[in-house]
Amino acid sequence: MTELLGPVGPLAPDHVQRRVMRMMASCAAGDCRYRDPYRTRAACEADRTAGCDGYEAHVYLEDGGPVLHWRRCPRFFAWWRAEKLRIAKRRTAEARAKRGRDPDDWREP
Repeated sequence: MTELLGPVGPLAPDHVQRRVMRMMASCAAGDCRYRDPYRTRAACEADRTAGCDGYEAHVYLEDGGPVLHWRRCPRFFAWWRAEKLRIAKRRTAEARAKRGRDPDDWREP
């Protein structure tokens, strides 16, 4: 794979290529910041040891040579779905508390 990452000008400088290779290896090994969808946002952001930041990158050969394509990894999307549910539950509880209802009455489905 490294041979595909030859000089490609401004599309992928050397430091980006090195980072991509590390992230691709980490992602393949499951060493992702968002590996557990039930981790809190604070825990994910504090995790500086994970090799993958929730992005995956792939190298494709196009007319001009190898090009890097980035996107969020599937682990991030699973975590983000769970995070959106946590945010919605928290907002519902806060709204009920503002209206004078006890947020402890609210049950998770």
